[in-house]
Amino acid sequence: MIDESYHVPVLCKEVLDEFSSINMAGSILDVTLGGGGHSHALLESMPGINIVGIDRDMDAIIAASERLKCFGNRFNAIHADMKDVSSLPDLRQLNIVGILADFGVSSFQLDTAKRGFSFQKDAPLDMRMNQSDAYHAGIVINEMEEDALAIIIKDYGQDRFARRIARAICKARPIDSTLVLSQIIAACYPPKMRYGRIHPATRTFQAIRIEVNQELAQINILLNTAPKLLAVSGKMIMISYHSLEDRLVKHTFKRLAKDEDYHLAYKKIICAGDDEIAQNPRSRSAKMRVLVRGV
Repeated sequence: MIDESYHVPVLCKEVLDEFSSINMAGSILDVTLGGGGHSHALLESMPGINIVGIDRDMDAIIAASERLKCFGNRFNAIHADMKDVSSLPDLRQLNIVGILADFGVSSFQLDTAKRGFSFQKDAPLDMRMNQSDAYHAGIVINEMEEDALAIIIKDYGQDRFARRIARAICKARPIDSTLVLSQIIAACYPPKMRYGRIHPATRTFQAIRIEVNQELAQINILLNTAPKLLAVSGKMIMISYHSLEDRLVKHTFKRLAKDEDYHLAYKKIICAGDDEIAQNPRSRSAKMRVLVRGV
């Protein structure tokens, strides 16, 4: 049985509305497949399209393939990084009418303790989205120099206590679990700030995850290469969750829109409504932007 928490699709109605308006048969690339929530909705509501699901997490490929097997050859999955989408030979002959990316970490990844993404469960320091990668959180925490670690926590986590946290981590080495790491981080905060709405370890864990998976580099390459795959009138939809991701999407889309081959569907971001936020609090921070390949 597939865990439904793996594939709760954020801004699903908005994604369906955008792709449905293309009114053209072809293929949509879901380059952050996850458990297949968005892909399932698209396949169910748009009989004229096929989906190619791409993900670097093999667990996601397995879960989504199981869920979407009812659609037969309308769905195909590829185990690959999103940054490599434009070079995948299997895509060259397709009429690609849409590209979708949801940059959020799946609930399945967060809830599977052994993956080490969450500080709420004790687990080894891992955080790899692709389990075949050699680089993992344990290397970052136990081997990186203090100055470099502080920069990562400050730049990727935007934590004002970055220097203090990096120093405490280096002093406590070796660190072998997410629980121990979260306790070290929390102790770096003033007592009155340790029990707020946001856990003190949230920003540092985000920073380490981004570093381990080179998330911003992956997104940057995707944004600068994938639009060329789109057919005329095709759409590229990006859903981000924090300012680092959204800034990359915003600036790249604006730059591309200066070229007559592309334009922005909307000048403003699309966000989740109150009803969706009530049902899925994770959608609160979601920001959706849409790029269209011009006629």
